[in-house]
Amino acid sequence: MNNAIQYQRFLGQYLGKFRIEEFACEETSGIVFSGRQEALERKVAIKLLWSHYDIQFILKNFQKILSLEHEQIATVYDAALAEILRQNYVVEQWIEGKSLKEILEGKKGLPLEEAIQLMLQIVRPVAAAHEKEVVHGNICLENIIQAANQKLFMKGFGLNLIYNEGESQTKGDYAYMAPELFTSASPDFSSDIYSLGCIFFMLLTGELPYGSEADASGEIRRYIPNVRIPSAKERFVTTRRYTASFAMKQDDSQSKKKSYPIGLLRFSSSLPDPVVTFLLSTLALDPQDRFADAKQCLLELEKLAIQCRFLTCPRCGKKNIASEVFTCNGCNTEGLCLSHLVPEKQSCNRCVEGTKRQTKRILERPEDWNKLIQSLREIANNAKMGVLVLGRKPNEVALDILSEGIEFYAGANVPKLNPDKLEDPDWEIVCHSLVHFLKTGDSFFEFWENDPIEKILPGYNRIASLELSPGGYLISFSQVIRISRDLSCGGGLYFDSPQQKLALIFSLAGVLVGTFYKDGESNFRPIPDQNDVLDLLPKLLSPSSTNIQYRTWSDINTKDMPVFPFSPNHFLDALKQAKGWIRIGQMLPESHSLLPPCQDWEKPFAGTEINQISSIVAKNLFQYWDVKTASSLTGFPILLSHFLFAAIAKERVSEVSKILVDSVGKYGDKIPPKSIEGILLQAHYLTPDSIEICSKLSQFYHSTQDSQKASLFMAKAGSMYEKMGDIGLALPAYERSVALYPQNRSIRLKLLEIYEKLDNREKLKESGLEFFNQMRQSYEGDEKTMEKICKSLLSVDSSLAICHEELIKIYNKKKDKENIIQRYEALIQIYEKAEDKEAMAKAMISLLQWDNKRLDMKKKLQKLGYKDWKRMPKNLAWMKKTVPVALASLVVCCILVFIALREQEAWKNISLVQIDLNNREKYQSIRPVLMNYATGCYLTNVAEKSMDLLIQIENNKKASLKKQNEMQESRIWKAMDSILDFYEKRQNWKEAYELCEIAKDQFSNETFASKLADSTSNFQQKLKQKEEEINQQAQRLYQRGLKLEEQKEYAQAVDIYYRILNNPNFQFTNTVKEITLPLVIETTPSNLRCYNDEEFLGTSPLVYRYSPSQFPFVRAIAKGLKEYQRQTIRTNSNYIWKIHIVLK
Repeated sequence: MNNAIQYQRFLGQYLGKFRIEEFACEETSGIVFSGRQEALERKVAIKLLWSHYDIQFILKNFQKILSLEHEQIATVYDAALAEILRQNYVVEQWIEGKSLKEILEGKKGLPLEEAIQLMLQIVRPVAAAHEKEVVHGNICLENIIQAANQKLFMKGFGLNLIYNEGESQTKGDYAYMAPELFTSASPDFSSDIYSLGCIFFMLLTGELPYGSEADASGEIRRYIPNVRIPSAKERFVTTRRYTASFAMKQDDSQSKKKSYPIGLLRFSSSLPDPVVTFLLSTLALDPQDRFADAKQCLLELEKLAIQCRFLTCPRCGKKNIASEVFTCNGCNTEGLCLSHLVPEKQSCNRCVEGTKRQTKRILERPEDWNKLIQSLREIANNAKMGVLVLGRKPNEVALDILSEGIEFYAGANVPKLNPDKLEDPDWEIVCHSLVHFLKTGDSFFEFWENDPIEKILPGYNRIASLELSPGGYLISFSQVIRISRDLSCGGGLYFDSPQQKLALIFSLAGVLVGTFYKDGESNFRPIPDQNDVLDLLPKLLSPSSTNIQYRTWSDINTKDMPVFPFSPNHFLDALKQAKGWIRIGQMLPESHSLLPPCQDWEKPFAGTEINQISSIVAKNLFQYWDVKTASSLTGFPILLSHFLFAAIAKERVSEVSKILVDSVGKYGDKIPPKSIEGILLQAHYLTPDSIEICSKLSQFYHSTQDSQKASLFMAKAGSMYEKMGDIGLALPAYERSVALYPQNRSIRLKLLEIYEKLDNREKLKESGLEFFNQMRQSYEGDEKTMEKICKSLLSVDSSLAICHEELIKIYNKKKDKENIIQRYEALIQIYEKAEDKEAMAKAMISLLQWDNKRLDMKKKLQKLGYKDWKRMPKNLAWMKKTVPVALASLVVCCILVFIALREQEAWKNISLVQIDLNNREKYQSIRPVLMNYATGCYLTNVAEKSMDLLIQIENNKKASLKKQNEMQESRIWKAMDSILDFYEKRQNWKEAYELCEIAKDQFSNETFASKLADSTSNFQQKLKQKEEEINQQAQRLYQRGLKLEEQKEYAQAVDIYYRILNNPNFQFTNTVKEITLPLVIETTPSNLRCYNDEEFLGTSPLVYRYSPSQFPFVRAIAKGLKEYQRQTIRTNSNYIWKIHIVLK
């Protein structure tokens, strides 16, 4: 008010076109008035500058500043010297809102994600200015305004602050000035970067980065020269925990010394490494060590925003940024926080302590083996030549792939065999070498196309060579790897029939076979006798079996159970002797062929009843199995041959389930909702332990408004996470399940157990009280659940009298004397602390009804004045109604007066609490008062009213959190909208659609959800159009190839087919699935019988069609003749289209 009076003389004055109307505020840069440009009827901000602000800088760059056009920059309208007032002034756009200085006042820093999002809004306008070569010159908290819509605006462009000698360098706007500006230097891009660094540091810590003001020695700003800050992982390895104290190391490796503010070094241990690195590039003492300009700063800040997204630790639920998590080398669990790291092993504590799950995969990284399998198929299908090296030195095996065969080379550690003692030296040496590679478990490989072996592995000697079709051999080798991988995966097969429930469980130790004598995994009974297993397996592994599932059985501990020894090494050892590798690889069909054909997704699977899919898959799977053939090819006994088949079958069942889920994702817009439900349920039946499928089913039922089923499947996903030991991931699944359907008591109870395991006391109490109040209304017949709720709440707060009272009611029904006495004792202690003598006496009398020998209770009652307690009724309230007033003694009157006064005081306090009920800052002081009243005993409904107010406080808190979530969703939507706009401009329909699918069900706001649904539909339609165009393009090429074949132009036709196959855009079209490649087979002499392995093809010359995934190994046979020469004729693009075999 005093300032407003002081500046009254300025009101009504004109500064050029602008009229001063009202005093607004006083800033460190000058006096701010609200004004008006009358010609345009525009409200403006007029600032009269203090003398230490240089207006020459803004006048010099005025045209550039006027040209700034950015939605977050306050426009400058005018700047000049007011001759009447003898004072410099600046006229800017008026922005209604609070400065960042006001918003941050009293706060000790913001959460990391919030600080980064605010900083992005601050840096963007500065980056736009730097792009137009405009320097701000005075970036500080006062010049950043937050409007009502939460948007930040930057003002004050061009106001150059001049330092006056002797003034504090750490107060006012000087606090954000770069060190070089305290000398004769003028502001530039690097000084703006320094100011941005100061603001970011303030957002994170609430403090300035250079420590306190001048000390006794006269030092103004304190910098530490030539230091290096250890990373979070280095500090953890050194101290085994996060601490604020660590040794700053001299950075002697740098030729140029760098200095940083002491505050940054002090806080660096509590800030993530990427944030510290960013701050180092803004707050360096030397301008050359900072970012070049705000545009570079913005790019790094956007990267930082991505790096600092929080990841939830699957083990403990803690949130960490990407640089503070690790992947365990033992169990391959990703996103673990550093508290689980054992540095010297680079593994998690669970693996080091030997508590890893039995289902751990033997092949460390199965995705790498998949890459090798795909590469082998690609080399074979495209008839590539070159050197393929498998494994690392000294265990490497090299294949020199030539047109007429393959030559093999081996490293020093590959076992050497004596060729003289071998029946078929080349074949056996090759088998032993490749099996040695597979046993190392190292999937590393490299392929040098068209390079000679002498260049890649100079000095290596050839160990063997095979004269055969390289493509066919490589395909068969890829299938052998696949079978070996099937054996290496945990889990197993489950057969469910009315007569027998049988399980085959594959583990590190071998194969466990057993039955379930009751429902539930805890009722598993192993079958140790080999003959019993041999009697059961042929019946179950037959086309008549219709109920088969892939299971993980994480709850079954196979450690102390009898297992049948069988591992990948058994299979690999058998391969050393087996010659029919191709036939071994073809023992089971591909996964997609197990499903019924599907041409029209509006009627999936050619009209087959969807609930019969699992039975059809089982039937198709088992009809291909021939135990005797497998036994003859591998040399396995019948039992191990069955195990081999089961290992392959379990992975095929898992793959079929994945195909079903992928089909729903790809063709979901065409498939009717009822069919989608059936397909997902069949996928769930085949793999009931799949978390992904449970989540998909939950999403589906949520979209169809079936909350009960959506909640049930989300709870199943949480249960699976819990069985795997990933409590941190189980928690959000259970929370989501409860949010979907709060009426499910068992799931809510499970959520309380999870909170108890994670020691999340606040959530346990909040959720428990809500559940307690819901159950309290009616829990007849469900006393067990109420008992668990009460015990959970009492584990957090033992003073909750209402929980003890409910437990007494429950134990009273059971006649559980011991627990009833225990609860009454707890109630007596609570009332004693609350000094509620009446309630205490009532509890003691009730206790004596159950245990009349308690002398301690009798003495306490006598001290309280209840000498004749035996005649006192159990219910004191009843006593007050029944005793005539005329006979009431003076003591009773005193008690009534005391109770009345006490209740009057309680009601008075409750009315005061109601006034402050919406004041969030007083929640913490209000809660204990209400909790005290809620747990006490009163004549009127004081306790009930207090409990209602407590519930209302919790509801207010939830409403506030909901509002915050809505604001967060708004910010996320803006970011997502800009990304989708970027994708749309580039016509990246697939990326846009996938982003929309990821964000599905993430927005609770109906407007955003509706916009997202519209965007999803739009992008899906455009993606579909694009796919149709691609499919038509592929089909045109295919028809062209067929016409060329009719004209017997096979070489050109093969080139066209490979154009389709090799084009990544065509990979998922139906045309690719239709293609079979023609191979012209000619022989000299002609009219010879031709075979592919053992399959008869016909007599030469002929045209044989084969699948692109498997190049045929063609042989020509004639009595008395042997193959003399084999020529492969290639197309212009180097693909094989004709084979000419010469026999002599």
